Amino acid sequence: MTILFSFAHNAVVAFLPLYLTREAGLASTTANALYSGLFVVSLVQLVTGEVSDRTGALPVLALTLALATAGLGGVVLLTGEGVLALGAAVVCLGLGAHGYRPVRGAYLMTVIPDSVAGGSLGAVRTLLMVAGAASPALVGYLSETAGFRPAFWLLAAAFAAATALTSLLWMVE
Repeated sequence: MTILFSFAHNAVVAFLPLYLTREAGLASTTANALYSGLFVVSLVQLVTGEVSDRTGALPVLALTLALATAGLGGVVLLTGEGVLALGAAVVCLGLGAHGYRPVRGAYLMTVIPDSVAGGSLGAVRTLLMVAGAASPALVGYLSETAGFRPAFWLLAAAFAAATALTSLLWMVE
């Protein structure tokens, strides 16, 4: 689940402003303002971390991934529907993506035994970096050959798959 998240998140961060200018037809200043909204909402991490301490990590992970999925799907579906609609989708994406990260770290710390924590977290971090590095290259290629919308649908599908896997873990917990 975390590899899928990293794959989708890194490509979205790399290409969202370009998507907003090319596909949505926004001016660069407007696209950049919406893009900054993706990061302004990172304060949500304070809330999701606290909530996960009280309710458990998996419900918060599933919710934040679902929010990121809905946000990115909304960006694609609402292209052409105006700045406010796109802005709301970007904020939703940001809330989900930023809300996910601290809870993911806490969850990994609870499921990885102390005796192998260093090596395991090193392996996870390596896989995150590989997925995060490959995704912008793939999205760049897809955007040139098939267009940005199919590329962004692929990223939304990665978020959706991560949501489904997390939800499954939550159900069997």
